[in-house]
Amino acid sequence: MKTRTFKLVCINWVDAEEEAGWTEDDPDKPPKVLKSYGLLVRNDDHFVVHANTFDPETNRYSGRGKIPKGMVLGIEELGEVEIELSNGHS
Repeated sequence: MKTRTFKLVCINWVDAEEEAGWTEDDPDKPPKVLKSYGLLVRNDDHFVVHANTFDPETNRYSGRGKIPKGMVLGIEELGEVEIELSNGHS
């Protein structure tokens, strides 16, 4: 049977910010750094894509996040997972 291997990762990234209503810009306010954990789907020049769920019958994802590469501070590899695919998928 065919399998698919994914890296399990922690993605450290800077969150974008938006405020509604009247506000002032505070240049001294530190950026909000977040951590996202999951299966690494894609890491290219533009985006880092991760997912928390994979369906081996359809070869599709759920709980997918797509972070612009310019917001990514780093990717920590936590391990790998090998998933057995259903017949007919590669």
